[in-house]
Amino acid sequence: MLRWCGVVTHMVRTATRDVVIRGTEIAAGQRVVMLYSAANRDEEIFGDDAEDFMVSRHANPHLTFGFGAHICLGANLTRLQTRLLFEALSPVLPRLELAGDVTRVQSTMGPGVQNMPVRVA
Repeated sequence: MLRWCGVVTHMVRTATRDVVIRGTEIAAGQRVVMLYSAANRDEEIFGDDAEDFMVSRHANPHLTFGFGAHICLGANLTRLQTRLLFEALSPVLPRLELAGDVTRVQSTMGPGVQNMPVRVA
């Protein structure tokens, strides 16, 4: 799920040295925009069904939290919170239904939900 709908949509970095990535030359000092949603749907990494949301998909090398020296400090906390949320909701999850309009947060950094009314059917 984290691969499919990450919180941060993109990040900007500055190349510290000349590099070639998949045939594209990036010069030292050049700014690069990393689009996490695009990287997390790369068919070379995730297969022909990379666009599909599958709860049963096994652990995968998604970039939702970044990687290496720039990995999100809250990654482990977010994984724990997500697991606890679904454990708590699992008894009623099949009976939850949308009960009104979803209000989204407007942001240039990432999508979000401000309000999502639900009810147990």
